[in-house]
Amino acid sequence: MKRLIVSTALICASAVAANAAEVRIKAYSSMAKNLLYTKVFLDEFIKPANEAGKGLFKIAFIGGPEVTPARKSAQALKRGVFDIVYGPAGYYAGDVPEGLALHGRTVPPSVLRKNGAYELLSKIWAERVDAKFLAWGISNLSYNLFFTTEPKVTDGKLDLTGMKMRASPTYKPRVESLGGIPVRVPAPEMYTALKSGIVKGTGWPEIGIAATGVGKLMKYKVEPNFYATNHIIIFNQKTWAKLPKKAQDIITKAAMDYEAKSVEIMNKVRAEENAKLEKFGIKTIKLTGKGAEHFTKSGNDALWETVSKRSKYAKELRALLEPKTN
Repeated sequence: MKRLIVSTALICASAVAANAAEVRIKAYSSMAKNLLYTKVFLDEFIKPANEAGKGLFKIAFIGGPEVTPARKSAQALKRGVFDIVYGPAGYYAGDVPEGLALHGRTVPPSVLRKNGAYELLSKIWAERVDAKFLAWGISNLSYNLFFTTEPKVTDGKLDLTGMKMRASPTYKPRVESLGGIPVRVPAPEMYTALKSGIVKGTGWPEIGIAATGVGKLMKYKVEPNFYATNHIIIFNQKTWAKLPKKAQDIITKAAMDYEAKSVEIMNKVRAEENAKLEKFGIKTIKLTGKGAEHFTKSGNDALWETVSKRSKYAKELRALLEPKTN
């Protein structure tokens, strides 16, 4: 009996020791948990990383905008409130203005991992918010402008002069380049702002607006699409440095797998999203010829001008993110 008691005690002690050695890593998403983007983060990054790293670490999802506003998330990561922050870099462009540059990329992350872009991005994020640039997922989508009322098209060009548009930092250059008035409205308040008429439209990735509830308010969307999406994962450098090499390798692999898997998922979902928008009766305004050229060029020029005003790395970033045009 004494041997059994001793053995049981040793087993319990070993289990406690194993759990004590497992590092808890706190993760945050700047987008609501119910959105597909966050679900991809949870299912394709956190879940497989935890399975592979069992006993070494456990990534615990703390929450999203209901916990900390997205614009404050990078500073929260810097202070150690979170160890991982996930979401569009534009959401915290006040802290990392170079995040807006990611929208100007013309080649996929697989190329950027090889041409030095990731090294530069990690350098920038380290300087700005003491973070490691870990992954760039959902990189295959672009954005549309959606409207509750019909926008003006003058001489084939979209004209938003005087129109108030909901705009995060991601869309601010795009809206201003067309004469619109950007209004900062947090995503959770977007529905109310649109329904009440405070703003007449918003920019949004080509997938996901239906899930926000905002899709049913929209009457028009404009093509061509603009910019490139980025749902990045950044990691607190101090936390990263404390992890054993094995844990770092597991998390790095999970991040790279997430990059590829997220693209596959979004490619499949794109058709489903278009079908949903058709059911809402959203009409598409297709700009063509010089109107389409103006729409694209004015948006890109405004984007890089915005980055150039706030970053000494703008020229270097553009050369890496747009290697075919620079």
